[in-house]
Amino acid sequence: MKRCIQFTYKTEDFEEKWKALMKENGLEENDWLKSLYEIRASWVPVYNRETFFVGMNTTGRSEGINSFFDGFVTSITNLKEFVVKYDQALKRIIDNETDEDFETEHKFRIVNDDEFLLKDAAKLYTRNVFNKFKGEWTQINHYKVEERDRDNEWHSYLVKKRLGEHEHDFIVRLDLTTYNGSCECQNFEFVGILCRHLLKVFSRLDIETIPAHFILPRWRQEANKFRIMDKRLGQKCW
Repeated sequence: MKRCIQFTYKTEDFEEKWKALMKENGLEENDWLKSLYEIRASWVPVYNRETFFVGMNTTGRSEGINSFFDGFVTSITNLKEFVVKYDQALKRIIDNETDEDFETEHKFRIVNDDEFLLKDAAKLYTRNVFNKFKGEWTQINHYKVEERDRDNEWHSYLVKKRLGEHEHDFIVRLDLTTYNGSCECQNFEFVGILCRHLLKVFSRLDIETIPAHFILPRWRQEANKFRIMDKRLGQKCW
């Protein structure tokens, strides 16, 4: 069930696997599961991967709100107390972010000299985001790249696992003049961090710095020092 829900990257793949799972377990007529399937677009990640949610699903967003108030608000908290507790919870968040900013600025990150993209990430990103980026980067040696189609500046690459358990193969499309592009996994669109598949292609092409359009202002080290404005839209970037 988990692989069906969390590790499918095309809607048709999810729907095919769901139906096979229901048939395999004799659950095709289960009313509850049928009702869940009818509202699949509201809770299955593959239907929302093109939208930026910092990687959270519906339950994750709910849990995030609960953790915000954890230890401050209970079922018997009245409205007057809630206002006070809300301010206290908000102060805790600000204090935690201040501590994180301090560690980002003053804790050195050890990166090998030949890992140019990782060195660039270390200069740009906050500590937490850098660690997530590094998690993707450390996986690139497990993949291989095959060049596929070309359409003027746009090139397509097939990225697949080298060994071990079979994993979905992904198509990466890249404009070699601007380094604009996308991956079928839509990790950047959904989470806001480059995926291992794009990074593998970047490594193969000897791209040594992260293209600016793949760097969200909210992840930069200076993000909390002032309000960052999206120059393209003229709106604040959250």
